[in-house]
This record gives sequence, structure tokens and C-alpha cells, in this order.
Amino acid sequence: MQWLNNNRDLLPSAGALAGVLIFWTAGAFGGLRVLNGFRSPLAELIGLYLMFLLLIASVAVAFWAIRELPRRLAHRRHADRLPLRQ
Repeated sequence: MQWLNNNRDLLPSAGALAGVLIFWTAGAFGGLRVLNGFRSPLAELIGLYLMFLLLIASVAVAFWAIRELPRRLAHRRHADRLPLRQ
């Protein structure tokens, strides 16, 4: 619990990255099972487009989170070095 209080500024990026990792893990284990069902070709196409949009969104979120985490850590280190104003 203390770690959460000390690292509250990292939680949005870390949570987004964890969500993307869970999404990709679930997709790796069960995502191809969707293609085995007997459906109409139009339903298959819509499903594939939806999966493609989710894939693009997850890559964008992962890129944002990976880019944001070092920035937040650098800001914290820089803020620790600044003298306190009185």
C-alpha cells in the first residue's frame, strides 16, 4: 500500500501498459479460436476489422505508456533535486 502512495503518478501509465499486456496475452491464447466458428462471410469480415481496430488501439496505448513512464520518472528525479522554496 505504501508503494501505491509513493508512486501515484506512475499508475495511469503502468495500468495502461498492464492492460495492453493482458489484452495481448488473452489474444494469444484465445484470439484465434474466434476464426474457427461457422459464420457468414460478412460477420467474419466485421469481426476481423474489429480485431484490427483493437490491435491498432492497443499498440497506440502501449506506445503512449512506454513513452510516458520514463518522462514521469525523469520529472520525479528532477523534482527531487530542486531546492525547496520557503
